[in-house]
Amino acid sequence: MLAVAEVVSPGSGRTRDYDIKPPAYAGAGIEVFIRVELEGADIPRVEVLRLGAHGYELIGRAGAGEQVTLPEPFPVSFDPAELLL
Repeated sequence: MLAVAEVVSPGSGRTRDYDIKPPAYAGAGIEVFIRVELEGADIPRVEVLRLGAHGYELIGRAGAGEQVTLPEPFPVSFDPAELLL
């Protein structure tokens, strides 16, 4: 199983990170896409997406102080706030 984690770039990188890269990852057959957002409320926020028939589908989301669980490519659970330690 292939997985990728992407930290969203500030400013103009958002278009690239939300609109351009996900279809490229899907086309490469990357089954799990983890996106880390460092701007806005409840940062850092983590979204876990799984490749489905029509592109990536959200299977998990958590902000600082919450737990996000990834069942694949290996089971792990963490508070996104730990990413800033």
